[in-house]
Amino acid sequence: MPAVRNPRAGPTGRPSDVFYAAGAIAAFAAAGVMMLALPKPVAATPAYATQTGYPCERCHTSAGSAKLTSFGETWAKQKK
Repeated sequence: MPAVRNPRAGPTGRPSDVFYAAGAIAAFAAAGVMMLALPKPVAATPAYATQTGYPCERCHTSAGSAKLTSFGETWAKQKK
């Protein structure tokens, strides 16, 4: 019975570089999909202040600052 040849093998009998490249592309694509699926942090916006009726400084130490006042910290804990 003749030996069965691997259909993915190149002329040397080893898997072709094309299959290695295809595997790398598939791995990068899967990593990209996983990155898109990860949750993203929530960021406050001026529109959010308009919805709540509070100025930005009610929750933040200054407009555009990530540092929260005690009211903002309490608000953030309740939203989790």
